[in-house]
Amino acid sequence: LSVTAEVANAGPLARKGLLSFEVYAAGESKPVARGKAEVSVPANNHATSEMKIQIPNAQLWSPETPNLYRLVTRLDGSGARDQVETQVGVRYFTEKDGRLFLNNHRVVVRSSINFGFYPYTVAYPSRELAEKEVRAAKGLGLITLSCHRTCCTPALLDAADRLGLMI
Repeated sequence: LSVTAEVANAGPLARKGLLSFEVYAAGESKPVARGKAEVSVPANNHATSEMKIQIPNAQLWSPETPNLYRLVTRLDGSGARDQVETQVGVRYFTEKDGRLFLNNHRVVVRSSINFGFYPYTVAYPSRELAEKEVRAAKGLGLITLSCHRTCCTPALLDAADRLGLMI
């Protein structure tokens, strides 16, 4: 699993901290993998930390089996503590001889455009509306949606990961 964490420091002094990463399988309370990295953040600046974490016997994500893990990232350091949880799927997308492969299995991309217009909120779907959109796309036999002229919203990305649709 490739992990990138960005740490911001809005203070007038440089700070050092320790990032810890724990990966949990769905429904599990004990981590299946861990990692740690020290981070130094200059005053009024940010720093990025990148790490690879090995997950033994990782369950791959695909549209047919959208296996997700929970990544818990913690920052402990001088005057700062923070934690964020992220749902992640383990997958790899490659091209060989002009053909596309997901997790070493050939895929034929069947896609549609998401224009990002939603009733009531215009540009941001509710969780329910995002799930409805993903279920409708899958019901049409699509394996992916392309977000047109914008980034997909977190609600749509979350629904796509949970329900098995590539963006």
